[in-house]
Amino acid sequence: LAEVILRMIALKLGNMADFPFVDPPPSRQIKDGVDLLTELGAIVPNPHAGKTGDGKPAAAAHVLTDHGRLMARIPLEPRLSKMLISAWDRGCIQEVAVIAAALTIADPREKPRDAFTKAEGAHRKFNDPASDFITLYNIWRACFGDTGEAKAFVRARDLKKFCAAQFMSFKRMREWRDVHEQIIDILDESGFDLAASPAVKTSKNPDNLFSDRYIAIHQSILSGFLSNIAV
Repeated sequence: LAEVILRMIALKLGNMADFPFVDPPPSRQIKDGVDLLTELGAIVPNPHAGKTGDGKPAAAAHVLTDHGRLMARIPLEPRLSKMLISAWDRGCIQEVAVIAAALTIADPREKPRDAFTKAEGAHRKFNDPASDFITLYNIWRACFGDTGEAKAFVRARDLKKFCAAQFMSFKRMREWRDVHEQIIDILDESGFDLAASPAVKTSKNPDNLFSDRYIAIHQSILSGFLSNIAV
């Protein structure tokens, strides 16, 4: 319910627990949604909660943060919108938009029983030894090119050829492409000019193993999945 709660707070509809739903959601689900939004830094407790004035309804228990207001403008699941906002700030929005789209679909890689070894060999060339996320991004780049070419998608015939050669699901690759296009459109409508996105900041103490961009991508992903750290 996190996305619903975020919209309700943005629209100043009061506390979800007091809203006259025809079929009210369980209180446990409401608590989980509030906890997630708090974890993501989208909401904070309202210091004026419960107070009334001039006959107005009691103030809501939570208010939006600056990030929460941005997240409310992006009609996506809050974890994904948090990822994208963080990626914008860190200069890696193009890559994280691809990864966010990948997280909404099933794994496009296929391993048919009669060609398991061949499929594993085909998939191995995309593998990043340290990151499943970059592995997915490598698959995207091999099929659709650089992330800046969001609108210049390959033809269906070429996509089918790629999927057959690389043991990928044509249906899932097409779905990934469509979701990515929707995310790009949502970002554009929400005021994020991808052509003018910030650059990745150069670290004063470079990492010996990973580039600044590589680190920025994973920091952005982690910002949406804080509860998964060390899991």
